[in-house]
Amino acid sequence: MDDQKEESSSRSSTSIFESLEHFRTLYSEQVQKPDDSYDGLKARVKVLQKWVKDLTDQNDLLVKTVEELETDALQRLTLLEANITDNQNPQISSCNLSTKGLDQVEGLRQELEDVKKQLSEKEKLVAKYQNRIIELRGSIEKGRSSDEQVFVQRNVVSELHEFNFDQEQQSHSSVKKEETLVEVLGIKERSLSHLEHLTEQLEQKEHTIGCLKNQLQQYREAPNALYRIRQQVDWFTENISQQCASGNVPEEFKKCITTMLEELRESIECCNLVPSSTGPCKVR
Repeated sequence: MDDQKEESSSRSSTSIFESLEHFRTLYSEQVQKPDDSYDGLKARVKVLQKWVKDLTDQNDLLVKTVEELETDALQRLTLLEANITDNQNPQISSCNLSTKGLDQVEGLRQELEDVKKQLSEKEKLVAKYQNRIIELRGSIEKGRSSDEQVFVQRNVVSELHEFNFDQEQQSHSSVKKEETLVEVLGIKERSLSHLEHLTEQLEQKEHTIGCLKNQLQQYREAPNALYRIRQQVDWFTENISQQCASGNVPEEFKKCITTMLEELRESIECCNLVPSSTGPCKVR
């Protein structure tokens, strides 16, 4: 039963990583399309907004996965405690205890490695997304500069047209000047509206980045729950050492279980989990 649970958990983790990589590739291809026109920038902004939403959903899924791993790990530790208690019964052989203990320790170590990989992938994805937002901001600034140049050129053309028209049609100068002024004001109004729209989009993206940073911070705090697992492992180490010292347990089994516990401690240290002043651990 335990082997089936471990195999199912492994397949689930593999499926999640494959899905995340697939979505990341799709969004990257859409964002990296070489189109610096206004419509292209607008399309990229929409893609980035959708990417933010999917990242939020993915983050919730990863947090849920960590919680499930924590629950499963605690259940396995409880099972180990039961196995230690049952070891006092002469009907259970030391061979069965050795096999179950090694399987549980190996499972805990693999879960810690999976959590570490998830944290690393999430941090890389957020960093790449922030760099893309900076590039998009530069493209928007270029678009703003281009719009200002177009407005100046149109204004000059309108003034030349007005001057020539006044020379040729003096009688209709007042009407044509008014029409030209309306046209210039219309161009200016559209340009200002376009700049305001781009500014609003930029502010929305900055707000989205802030929300994403907060979500990442919450996800970084998720490993605090694993500190309890380390306490359980320490208790297990002390308890099984007492059992080995008091019972008739083969020396080879003692060495094997001691080695596995040391490797599990090293895996916990690799996750950069250290106790804080109030008890739980914090990320370095």
